[in-house]
Amino acid sequence: KAYSQDLRDRVIALYKTKKYTKTELTKIFKLSYQTVFKWIKRYEESNDYSSPQFGIRLHKYIVDQGLQDGDACDKALF
Repeated sequence: KAYSQDLRDRVIALYKTKKYTKTELTKIFKLSYQTVFKWIKRYEESNDYSSPQFGIRLHKYIVDQGLQDGDACDKALF
């Protein structure tokens, strides 16, 4: 199931407060432990917890525009 970026942001924001365990977050947001664990793991490893689909679209945009990865941040994408 695809989840919104807003939901991901809220889960990570609460996790970063260090007031909630992963299990508590699953109950608060009614998500599976696997989903919360995966988002937090991605956040801790790369500081990016966005949907992999978003990353694929961004990569396609970068390639289509002939940009380097770092150049994408300089463009007004969003």
